[in-house]
Amino acid sequence: TLFRSFSSLTAANLQTLAYATTPIVGTDGDVFAVRTTNGNYAKVLVVFYGSELVIQWVTYAPPP
Repeated sequence: TLFRSFSSLTAANLQTLAYATTPIVGTDGDVFAVRTTNGNYAKVLVVFYGSELVIQWVTYAPPP
C-alpha cells in the first residue's frame, strides 16, 4: 500500500496493515510500509529514483 505522508505513518499504523509479497513500483515521493522477515515494521520514502536509488526509512520493533 502506498501512503501520502511519511511523517504521518506511525508504528501503530504499521502494525494494523495487511502485508503482501507483491513487488512495489515506487517513484520519487512514494511512501510504503514494510514488514521484515524478523517481524519489524518500517516506513520507507523514495526520495529519488533514477540512476541511483535514494530512500529514507524508519524501522520499528514490534511491541513486546
